[in-house]
Amino acid sequence: MTQARNLYDVMYVVATKLWQSASITANATAVLDTEIANDLIPSSRGRVAIIDSEQTRIRSAAQTVVDQTNVIYSTLDDSGIDVFPNQLKIRNDQYQADKTAANAQSIQLLLTNSTTMHADIGPALANTLSASAAAATAANNLSAAPGDPLLAAAAANAATALGTYINALQATIDSSRINRHYSELIPYAAQLNTLNDLIISSPTSSNANILAAKLTETKTLLQSIRTGASAILASQNTSLSAIDQAVTAARASIDYPLINSTTSSVVSSINALVNTMIINDDNLTRTSLASAIGDFKTEQATFAALSIASSSARVPYAVSLQNVTVDLKFWSNLIVAEADSLARQAKGVPIAVGEEFSKVTPLSTSAYQIADNALASSQNAATAVQAYINTPTAAKQTAASTALSDTLSTAGSLLSAASTLDTSLNSSASSALPIIWLSSRCDAFRDTADSWWNNNQWKNLVFYQISDAIRSATPGRLQVNQSGNYRVVVINAGRALSGQNRGTRTAANFFEGINADTSRNVDATAPTLTFINQSPSATFNDRLAY
Repeated sequence: MTQARNLYDVMYVVATKLWQSASITANATAVLDTEIANDLIPSSRGRVAIIDSEQTRIRSAAQTVVDQTNVIYSTLDDSGIDVFPNQLKIRNDQYQADKTAANAQSIQLLLTNSTTMHADIGPALANTLSASAAAATAANNLSAAPGDPLLAAAAANAATALGTYINALQATIDSSRINRHYSELIPYAAQLNTLNDLIISSPTSSNANILAAKLTETKTLLQSIRTGASAILASQNTSLSAIDQAVTAARASIDYPLINSTTSSVVSSINALVNTMIINDDNLTRTSLASAIGDFKTEQATFAALSIASSSARVPYAVSLQNVTVDLKFWSNLIVAEADSLARQAKGVPIAVGEEFSKVTPLSTSAYQIADNALASSQNAATAVQAYINTPTAAKQTAASTALSDTLSTAGSLLSAASTLDTSLNSSASSALPIIWLSSRCDAFRDTADSWWNNNQWKNLVFYQISDAIRSATPGRLQVNQSGNYRVVVINAGRALSGQNRGTRTAANFFEGINADTSRNVDATAPTLTFINQSPSATFNDRLAY
């Protein structure tokens, strides 16, 4: 419950920051659009011109837009939010409820303003755009002769085709998402490269076995990648095939040049997979916004550099600038609407720049507030049950049953709210996740604070080992599988294995192998610097990050 509430808090912050930057851009483009539109109004004599003062105002307003474009793009990129799928769903729902030309054209407008470089999404987008144009034409024809059975049949067929293409496009976008971030693969490539260098300098069966273990671990990671993107699937299969060859060579421990060459191929294939994941253009909003920004900057720079004396000769340039302004305004407004909706579903009304997130009042229908209610309900239920256990009475039994029923009800409400939010939230991998302390002070971390953190009470819950007392320019001293110079090693204990008693807090009851060394027990003032990492088995299930 606590994690859910915190998650919705973060989602609110992400959506609000996106709403803030998009709102500023939307307002700036609206000002510029209005300025140009007013300046293009013909005079009483029918003449259209951009006089010097109008040119100055247009340049100033356009520069304001340019100054904001990098902010809105980076905020959208950081969030990973893609407003396109939900906007397409909204417009399609409207069209399916009322198959008018206007509703078909609304879909067509969204698709016309969208662009992608994705090999799978591109054709699906083009097909859907053609279908939307056909549906709009068919609906227009039918509106002109509503009683014509042939036109009615044509409109119905066009509507069915459009629905089919929209479903296919949505499915292609969903399939193009990746369940893992490319950054997860980079350390594995680096570690394999290090171990491969070790094979060259010290070609022993022990080092070959260590390399084989790391290759097997890398294979497990690559196999966990889930996506329907054809380019990534092809690159993934290439890497897995390369790993199989390298593992076979490493386990044989005979031909060390072969071990080196096959492992080098693995590293190269992983780097290629990383690059393919990086350029996986699965966020239509981000790509379309980038295209709109690029077009706008081109026309803005052209207009800013104009040195034409004739006021009438400036008109075509102003028209071109207005056209790209409208496109940028289109996406800014879509992002504003979507971010506002997401913020409200997550927690509350988005706040203006400069206001404190800690002072936001949650909406009663928000996922955050429902999670908070569920948390309070579960705590009340735990208290009521414990009271009944301590002194069983009929009244306390009734109170405990009532509290448990309330907890189940609020948990159901939380699942419903989460499902609703999930339906409208479409995103690719985010580039950044905000870490925000929702307070103006952090007194718990002050040196003089008598707090749980400063008293190091968290050592009772978390095992940690620090490479050095201070961070210096020298390499770390921690090693995994007898290699490396790591500053940080994190162990995540798997489920309790045979013989482990989690009720007794010793390393051996949580970890395996050298990870369970007795030097790590109690305060561990002089723990071993060595760790081991292996594939999961019946006798080892530690998971390491380093």
